[in-house]
Amino acid sequence: MLVGALFWGLSADIIGRKYAFNISLLLSSVFCIVAGAAPNWIVLGLFVCLAAFGSGGNLVLDTTVFLEYLPSRHQWLLTLLACWWGAGQFVAGLFAWAYLPNFSCGDPATTGIKCTWHNNYGWRLVWFSSGALVFILSILRITVIKLRETPKYLVGEGRDAEVVDTLQYIAQRYNRPCSLTLEQMQACGTVGGALPGNRRGSVSAHAKKKFSFAEVGMHLRGLFATKKLALSTSLIWLSWTLIGLAYPLYNVFLPVYLASRGAELGGLSPSKQWTYYAAANLCSIPSPILAGYMCKSRWFWGRRGTMIIGVRTPHPTYLPATPPLYCLGRASGSGRE
Repeated sequence: MLVGALFWGLSADIIGRKYAFNISLLLSSVFCIVAGAAPNWIVLGLFVCLAAFGSGGNLVLDTTVFLEYLPSRHQWLLTLLACWWGAGQFVAGLFAWAYLPNFSCGDPATTGIKCTWHNNYGWRLVWFSSGALVFILSILRITVIKLRETPKYLVGEGRDAEVVDTLQYIAQRYNRPCSLTLEQMQACGTVGGALPGNRRGSVSAHAKKKFSFAEVGMHLRGLFATKKLALSTSLIWLSWTLIGLAYPLYNVFLPVYLASRGAELGGLSPSKQWTYYAAANLCSIPSPILAGYMCKSRWFWGRRGTMIIGVRTPHPTYLPATPPLYCLGRASGSGRE
């Protein structure tokens, strides 16, 4: 996912948001489906990595495209957007609950029965179903939504005529007035000509060559232009590094935790284990909605206060206890931390 986020994030500045946005999700869905047919661990690991490569890029591009279309006064909606993360994991939990308890083999060391494709295909069905669902949605994204290039990206490229055309299209589609004209855009600055393969001369935020290390370096240098900006960039990177470490570990080991720390440390049945997993992710959907409202209303220090509350709220759930409902509550309380 890290490699995918870096690759697609940088590629989106070169080939545009539209293509990177559509291709990354489509690739992820295809590799998910192929992973379900893996004959061994090596092939499975390869295609899981490739699927993560696509989803890692799509993860950053979803927020980028969303923000670049949003007016600044509505950017609190980005926080609310996180509820779909919980919704997606809830659907994945339902797939696991439907397939894994019914189509999985037991431990060969205990049962003496070797796990084969015929008696242990529940996990394959999870991959097939998840990949197929994402594939359908990725096709709908291309054929129904028909995303246009974001106005912010077009402005950065010096493509003023396309900026005006895109904004006029959005205004017409949603019955909103838009009086912006190309002349008004050009009055804000001169748009120079472009040689084949070069950037437009008026766009000082880019290197001369579109596909070059200088282009990448120029983007990175902009993040450290001042001491305050460098500190902000470093803290954001550190925060996302820790989130990237903790969040996948939490989700990967949550089913193991539910199974081993279930009813009075006696474990849970596979069916209940995945039921609790799905319920935990279902409970994580309302919190981004509440957080979005808090950001919008600027209640309790706005975004900073929302972040503080979000981090501190799950802490009481880490008190020692063992009943099954506690396990569910703890998992649910930690889901959006």
